[in-house]
Amino acid sequence: MNRKAPQPSRVRPSDPRSAALRILERIESGAGYSNILLASEFGRTAADEKDRALTSALVLGVTERRLTLDYFISCLSSRPDGSIDGKVRNVIRMGMYQLAYMDGIPAHAAVNETVKLLDGLPGADRGKKAFANALLREFARRSAEGGIPLPDRPRDDDCGFEKRFAGYLSVVYSAGRPLCRSLTGAFGPEKAEIILASSFGSGALTLCVNTLRCGREELINKLADTGVEAVPDITPRGVKLAAGSGLPSVIGEGLAFVQDTASQICCEVLGALPGESLLDVCAAPGSKSFCSAMRMEGRGRIVCRELRESRLPLIDEGASRLGIGILSAAAADSSVPVPEDREAFDRVLCDVPCSGYGVIGRKPELRYRDPASSADLPELQSRILRASAEAVRPGGVLVYSTCTLLPGENSGVVGAFLKDDGRFAAEPFESCGFSAPDGMLTLTPDGGTDGFFIAKLRKLRA
Repeated sequence: MNRKAPQPSRVRPSDPRSAALRILERIESGAGYSNILLASEFGRTAADEKDRALTSALVLGVTERRLTLDYFISCLSSRPDGSIDGKVRNVIRMGMYQLAYMDGIPAHAAVNETVKLLDGLPGADRGKKAFANALLREFARRSAEGGIPLPDRPRDDDCGFEKRFAGYLSVVYSAGRPLCRSLTGAFGPEKAEIILASSFGSGALTLCVNTLRCGREELINKLADTGVEAVPDITPRGVKLAAGSGLPSVIGEGLAFVQDTASQICCEVLGALPGESLLDVCAAPGSKSFCSAMRMEGRGRIVCRELRESRLPLIDEGASRLGIGILSAAAADSSVPVPEDREAFDRVLCDVPCSGYGVIGRKPELRYRDPASSADLPELQSRILRASAEAVRPGGVLVYSTCTLLPGENSGVVGAFLKDDGRFAAEPFESCGFSAPDGMLTLTPDGGTDGFFIAKLRKLRA
């Protein structure tokens, strides 16, 4: 008799604080990024929505505010930083995060339930629990009295301002000092601080409406019917959801997909029209190609290239769900020109791999990455841009984009390309309320979008 193979059962979940602690320890060990580890945790447990929300809030929040929380610990503890056990430190961080940044959790619960995570330590380590308990109770007391003050902003004329300012930004906005120095050098002190102050995740999702199947107002009404509050965004197909809405059912129904405002603006600048041909050279997961298919009204041709073959299903499955029939995807190294692509496309999108500092609100681990670790990226970005340029027909458009804020990966790469290749010129543009008179636009998080760079280049006719 044939029997169905037994289906793997999801294990009973541990409490949300315990799950959060386990994930935070894995993040610090280098096991993966918070979003991936959270997805893995929820995929193997049967946690309800409330527990998932608390686990996610603790993991993302503690990761995002790590340096500020460590500053609080240093203010209350006389112990050297390196002498505090890693698990104990994460427990203290979690408790402090609940006390300082989360509404609706009573102080006694934030302390008691978090310290319980240290139950079962061997006898020699029981003092660690007492230490964590004492520190959190003192922090709770200080919080009730107004909290531990953060460092004051140094005066511009203070001796050693640059070093002191980077230290101030690092503590107050929980970002690595090298990143703080890079942002200050690129944008100046005032703008750098505004960018970091705006870089904490809002929890709000932006969708792109699948206008092949429904209109924007129709989608907003459908969301309202399911209890999801949404409003039109600044882009033609954008819909902004209320913070904390989660992933709505319209995504699975193929009526919309997740795409940040900045990415949608990039597609508007690219400007694909019905009947045209488009090459997307670093396409996965495919959202820009999908958005362009909406602009093209499902008529024309879109070719997606992606270096990692394992990511192609993301594009194919997304296109199928959305009912896009003009798209094909294949694995290819886009830093190498493809002979048959030569001058074959009306528009080419070159959204290159980058350091990602424009999206630290959604990828909090990037807050602590030294920009020096990405020093070799401009060389790769330049190779991809130069190879992509060969695919643009005379008179066609090439858009270069990144989700980083560092000029060396943005205007530096484009400027060098334009200097060396006289066939292209930067083209001024206006889109969705933003203006780029020199053909290059840097969006920063304080403008309500991800950090993003967009350059529009036109290939001159012979």
